Amino acid sequence: MTAEKPQSAPLEMRGLDSGFSVPNKTEKKNTELNDTDPSILPPTPAPSARARPKGRMRMDEMDGYRERIRENIGCDLLLLERPYFAVSSKVPPQFEAPLAFIQPVIAEVNRLDSDREKVTYLNDYLCTLLEYDRNATAGEIQIFSPHNNELKGACGSYAVAFKFLCGAANIPCFTISTSDHTWNLVYVDSQWLHVDVSANDHYNRAYILMAESYPNHPDQAPAATAFIKELLVPGSTK
Repeated sequence: MTAEKPQSAPLEMRGLDSGFSVPNKTEKKNTELNDTDPSILPPTPAPSARARPKGRMRMDEMDGYRERIRENIGCDLLLLERPYFAVSSKVPPQFEAPLAFIQPVIAEVNRLDSDREKVTYLNDYLCTLLEYDRNATAGEIQIFSPHNNELKGACGSYAVAFKFLCGAANIPCFTISTSDHTWNLVYVDSQWLHVDVSANDHYNRAYILMAESYPNHPDQAPAATAFIKELLVPGSTK
């Protein structure tokens, strides 16, 4: 399957330092930066096995994480004052219509008891909107709008759309890629699990639906992936 990278909508998240430490939820740092509205959480000391020098992260290292986060979550990473990080929580106006379009679906999802049920429901719903085509691309604005027939899209289209749905349902989720494929990691039952909606739709079954591993799909950037996991769910990689 061929990966592509359609435009993705920013989601609201909390900041975290580069040492993967668990933030103290009782304290906040008030900071203004341009027109963003970040939520800043100061870090507590990280375990010695994960300790980093006082400088925390070099600028070139942070640039690598910023690009990874922009591609896999859809937000930009902001360096405020070492060791504080944040991401923008603003959703661009062009994504207001897709968010409004999926509200009836999110209302149904919120009636379900478990996150596993919710993820399964969103997976099945997205399969009704898209048809797999490795040479096609569809973004959230096109997918989550009225259309009579299924839109064609490759794995990246499924992945960014599923991330969009999970974000609206407050389920931590981001995209992950190899050199030629893109799918999702979703946080369910206190663990990060793999979901490949494009494969589930293509094979018409739960091929990779909340799987603990994905054989023959090695992570191309495990350190950046761990950073994103901690950014979305502090403490989830420990």
